[in-house]
Amino acid sequence: MRDKEAGITLSKRLQVIASFVTAGNRIADIGCDHGFVPIYLVKQLISPKAIAMDIGKGPLQRAAGHIQESGLEDRIETRLSNGMEQLKIGEVDTVILSGIGGPLMIQILEAGKEVVQSLKELVLSPQSEVEEVRRYLTAHHYLISEEKMVLEDGKYYVVMHVVIGEQIGNESKEWGNLEYRYGNSLLKSGEEVFLSYLRWEERTKKQLLEKLRKTKTSRSMERQKELEDDLHMIQEAWKLIKKNESK
Repeated sequence: MRDKEAGITLSKRLQVIASFVTAGNRIADIGCDHGFVPIYLVKQLISPKAIAMDIGKGPLQRAAGHIQESGLEDRIETRLSNGMEQLKIGEVDTVILSGIGGPLMIQILEAGKEVVQSLKELVLSPQSEVEEVRRYLTAHHYLISEEKMVLEDGKYYVVMHVVIGEQIGNESKEWGNLEYRYGNSLLKSGEEVFLSYLRWEERTKKQLLEKLRKTKTSRSMERQKELEDDLHMIQEAWKLIKKNESK
């Protein structure tokens, strides 16, 4: 997706991230890199105000340059910040966190818990340990309302829309291991990118298991058991998807 007027191009993943932001919400993009998402959201009149934040001076300067080129300095502010440290309670409605690993994402969310609890929503795209992020969110009674999977440059990415606050009611509930592993929304949707991911994961783990069966070390045996458990989980996912399709 290219915004010709703004002179920016959003990748597939950034398009999904932008699509998850509720119209009218003020946003903060933590780890903004080039600042493309805030520029797009403000330029398209989805967000009235944005704060582009990054821990690195270089990325923040690049973002500031793109914001200036777009003529949006009056609506997009840049801030040097470690996570949400420089974000005040009530300044924004939506926080975007993407392009970082799950453990760091959890660390940022935990450190900025007071700010998070004042938000309406989070848009998250962890690059690793997605299951751990889901477990953290549900443990804190944040509602993962929707997830989408994107295949970009040969890698699969998950994007989450997370609802915060009183409006979630009692919808947040304990998930099973299957939902934590793959995401309740993705399991229900059965979208083609997710099915492609499951096929890829199943094929990769089966190939690795065949190689490991040729060795007899204790570590190899442990890893074989882990892979067998993973493959069992994948089969459970396929069963649930087929069950949902038949409804």
